[in-house]
Amino acid sequence: MIGNAASDMILALACGWLILAHRNHRPGLALAAMLIGVAATFGVLHYLGADLLAGAHRFASLVSMAAAFPLLAFALRWPQDPVAASPAGAVRAALLLGGVGVGATVLGVAPWAPAVALISALVVELTVFQHPNMRGIAGGTLLALGMAASAWGKSAPFSTVVILHLCLAAALLLLASANNQRTVAGI
Repeated sequence: MIGNAASDMILALACGWLILAHRNHRPGLALAAMLIGVAATFGVLHYLGADLLAGAHRFASLVSMAAAFPLLAFALRWPQDPVAASPAGAVRAALLLGGVGVGATVLGVAPWAPAVALISALVVELTVFQHPNMRGIAGGTLLALGMAASAWGKSAPFSTVVILHLCLAAALLLLASANNQRTVAGI
């Protein structure tokens, strides 16, 4: 459990840095990082023994899959769109996506949030390969590896949770950096 907590801490710190670095000029990206960071912070506390926070960690992870991943994909794919570029647009999108994800799960459609996260990752991959640079390709690859580890689940001979957290942390930093370079260049 210490490995899970440490990797969640790294993910939370990466998300914190993204929030601070992008909150003023890329609110969609910053809000996606905040939603993922909240889940990671609850994860740190949960894995360090605060069992009362296990439900909060699961809920924040659900909202992260249902809202943060699509918002991240949108912010990287269409950085000038109001959903990605305006705080109000980002918040509206996150509330709508998170609400639909929670509602679908409550209604028994449990695969909804993971499917939305996977589709979002595919949009990120498409974006990375349409606007290739080394950081973007590395970030996209790490995002795919993290998703694959998560899908592998408990049957793996290694901690897929740690792999997911570390790959996601590195992917977020690399993708934000690559996308920032693309946005600055006007591509």
